[in-house]
Amino acid sequence: MAMRGSPIFSYRNGNSFLHRIPALIKILLLVAICFAAFCGENSFSTLDDFFSDKSFVCLCSCGILLFVLHVLSGFRLSSLIKMKFVIFYSLFIFIFRSWKFYDDGILCWDVDGLWFCGLYTVRFFVVAFSSELVYETTSLLEIKSALEDVENFFARIIPPLKKARFSFLLALAMNFIPEIFALWSRVRIASRSRSQKKINLIRFVQVINKETECLFSCLIRSGENKRKAILNRM
Repeated sequence: MAMRGSPIFSYRNGNSFLHRIPALIKILLLVAICFAAFCGENSFSTLDDFFSDKSFVCLCSCGILLFVLHVLSGFRLSSLIKMKFVIFYSLFIFIFRSWKFYDDGILCWDVDGLWFCGLYTVRFFVVAFSSELVYETTSLLEIKSALEDVENFFARIIPPLKKARFSFLLALAMNFIPEIFALWSRVRIASRSRSQKKINLIRFVQVINKETECLFSCLIRSGENKRKAILNRM
């Protein structure tokens, strides 16, 4: 998916304006964009209903904000190219969600399903692209430090929170997303270097199956190493 460049949601070293914004502000901004993107209804009868709904206002606001963030991050087209997986994912949803069987057994377009597919595609792109901009301009250490600052602030008010170490667990959860894509990129590179350039459909399915098995194996090993590291710190 991102073999020729850096993996999706991976950090990119730079000195753009978005790089210099504090990590906590970017995390809060990402959460706000995710909530705003999925505000409103999932289906509408007419375009006028959509334009008069808060979904239209929220999506337009998110689009403008994403454009500004993209400019502040250096306006790299590679960040947009990484979002091509949204198209394939949306096509998969379109195949299974935009058709409907009626009582007489006739297969026809489902208007509600089409609205759902279209809105979900836009919303998913907004969330994915905003996450990409935040992750590629914020290192994992910055994320961990920002969450620890928040935990320390509330620990002054509620001291038991310091022992719970919620910031450490939340940082692990946030770092898990880019780690998946980084591991998948390594698996794909290793697989492509060992497989034939031209393969048939059966061989392609077999390769994908083995790559998926390898990915899950790497994730399990990584999770086990993190579990041991957490136990050693307790």
